[in-house]
Amino acid sequence: MKKTTAFLLLHLLYAAAFSQSLWQNPITGPDPGNENPFTSGDVVAAGITVSGIGRSAEVSGDNGDDRYTTDGWANVTSFNAEEYLTFTITPVSGKRVSFDSFEFNFRRTATGPYAYELRSSVDGFAAAIGANSVLPANTSASSENFDLSGAAFQNLATPVEFRLYAWGATNGNGNFSVNDFQFNGFVANTLAVSFGPVAAIRKGDQLTVNWSTHQEKHNSHFEIQASVDGSAFQTIKTVIRANGEADFVQYYEAQINLRDAQPLFAMSLLIMLLGWSMTRKVRSKWVVLLLILMGFGWLSCQTEAPGLASPDDRPIFVRIKQVDINKSASYSPVVRVISE
Repeated sequence: MKKTTAFLLLHLLYAAAFSQSLWQNPITGPDPGNENPFTSGDVVAAGITVSGIGRSAEVSGDNGDDRYTTDGWANVTSFNAEEYLTFTITPVSGKRVSFDSFEFNFRRTATGPYAYELRSSVDGFAAAIGANSVLPANTSASSENFDLSGAAFQNLATPVEFRLYAWGATNGNGNFSVNDFQFNGFVANTLAVSFGPVAAIRKGDQLTVNWSTHQEKHNSHFEIQASVDGSAFQTIKTVIRANGEADFVQYYEAQINLRDAQPLFAMSLLIMLLGWSMTRKVRSKWVVLLLILMGFGWLSCQTEAPGLASPDDRPIFVRIKQVDINKSASYSPVVRVISE
């Protein structure tokens, strides 16, 4: 489907706005590295559980207050799949997790590992996430921020293990210590469709609606719904799904002529005006009368004036209704149309 530069920017801003700390630990206390895993001080977002920071059997814990200190790293000059620190995040039932970044501060002794890289269980630890890092000579402390915003780390409903591999120690007593760490992202409910941002832009009588989905399960179609009050919505266009079964981001765009959609807007306005304070009998009479008037008004507008398609500053609200194959429905957030 079509996607605009402006909408892609909106998508990035949306992800940044919803990003939060998933799991962080300042790592304090006496000799945390002697525990495997170390869990004291974990601060965890609702909807996930975590393992605590741990280490593989080939790496030893060492003394050192207020940091997770390890030694026993092999004297090798290239990647070693057996030696790593480990972190596992598990969404609880009915939840999914999307990652944004992993950041940490660390230090090493002069004979400790000087190179490191991050891998994950998403691909069976086959590839590094980003480029591996090599510390300059004599560097004893540094910080790192790994980008986890790629599609592979979005909308995950199963446990994800991250491994921080390190190598390049010159003897077994060399230390590698994590001072603190934080995973960022967000947790959401597992739905048939997970909506990204929605944008609605109006140019004259033309309405352009963009939206994205992070995942789709058993999806049938979408209905673009509009309202003049943000409460009573009417469907103004139906859009067939691009892929009803997808674990990756998909982008949609729909063009709607507001003049053609005018009768449906009028229905929304009718519902708003009638309210629900009237008795059912009185409401039914008003409905019949107003529908007749709307019919004459619509015919007149089609030949003489754009009606609800004008003026440009009249508020219009839009949302996306998603319908799955068993007719269940979910809704995107409501957005106000922006006029250009």
